[in-house]
Amino acid sequence: MRPSLIDSLRNLKDAASQSLRESIDDLYEASPGVDYVEKLIYVALQAVARAGLHEHTEVRFLEPRQDPPADLADTTTIFVSPQNQVSSERFDFAVFAYDHKPRYLAVPGWRRLVVECDVTVELLSVPPFSEYVEKKSMVIAAASIMSDPWVTAEAIFDWASSSFGY
Repeated sequence: MRPSLIDSLRNLKDAASQSLRESIDDLYEASPGVDYVEKLIYVALQAVARAGLHEHTEVRFLEPRQDPPADLADTTTIFVSPQNQVSSERFDFAVFAYDHKPRYLAVPGWRRLVVECDVTVELLSVPPFSEYVEKKSMVIAAASIMSDPWVTAEAIFDWASSSFGY
């Protein structure tokens, strides 16, 4: 008996879901995060990239104080810099996305979003996209990351995708 399309789609979804579950466990163990909240958002960023729902196809991690590469082949990759200190400011991580709007910029290049995972903030939602596009920084409640890491990662991808000129 031949399987129906519905059965075939269900089998595909089950296999994809199982594969992603195993990948998430592996990604969490290998994550460079300092604490469990950072590790969780790093894994969520990688899972969203693997799902292929955004223009950016990959998430790569930088060493502290390392800049993203100059190679244009890397401009659809989001780069994440681990916890760091710039001047007197300490932040949990920074996300770099290449600005693909050369018609609007004299010199296109990498832009940075500084992200602070705040354990003192009780909000259970990610700040609206418009609030952090111009500020170039985002404070996310740790509770928000714990509540829905996928949505939080998508908000970061939304910021990164704005560099494509949409």
